[in-house]
Amino acid sequence: MDGHHSATVSTRHYRAPEIILNTGWSYPADCWSIGCILIELFTGDALFQTHSNLEHLGMMERVVGPLRPSSTNMSRIPQDILDKYFTRTWPAKIDYPSAATNSTERKILKAMQPLRNIVMKSGPKRDYVTHPLSSDEIKDRDDFVEVLKGLLTWDPDERWTARDALKSNFFRNRGGRTITITTTTPSSSSSSSLESLKQHDLPIADRRRRNEFRDSPTSHNYYNNNNNNKRSRKK
Repeated sequence: MDGHHSATVSTRHYRAPEIILNTGWSYPADCWSIGCILIELFTGDALFQTHSNLEHLGMMERVVGPLRPSSTNMSRIPQDILDKYFTRTWPAKIDYPSAATNSTERKILKAMQPLRNIVMKSGPKRDYVTHPLSSDEIKDRDDFVEVLKGLLTWDPDERWTARDALKSNFFRNRGGRTITITTTTPSSSSSSSLESLKQHDLPIADRRRRNEFRDSPTSHNYYNNNNNNKRSRKK
């Protein structure tokens, strides 16, 4: 396939950090989106309600924790993105809120809560003081938080796959039923995409070591490099 592979994809509210940071995206970006949709279904509100990349990154830090300097996602950030969204100090941090952040934006950011806080205080309307969660409800919600944390992980190499999520306690034990994970036989035209999906289902350590996403035929970086090589040969 020789065509333009956009660097910006996905609806804003469900956009993965690697898309904003322009580090190359693949199937893990969809898993981030699934995490955003799951918590929206639970709370009734979109998790990241913003139209600004910098504010979006700041909200991500409030909800899922800071982007680690050692993250492979951090090492792939282009210099122009670092200059635009990060502090000049080392280790570089997302520059939000900054001196330019107004009072309304600061209030919105302050209202953002970590994932577990959101889940434990959301759902059907109730007075959590007079009607606290039962031990079973807390366990169920903690299982849900585990899924959300797995899907809403900064580093795509460490992010859960859909298969990882389905293997979690939350999905395997819904209503006493066990979810059976099945696969279908692909057509020849989809074999390339299936191979990339299989690569993403590798254990996290193997994915990191073999750089599955960076070199996958479905990755944004692959298309950029492939097209650049073709243009070089034509000169």
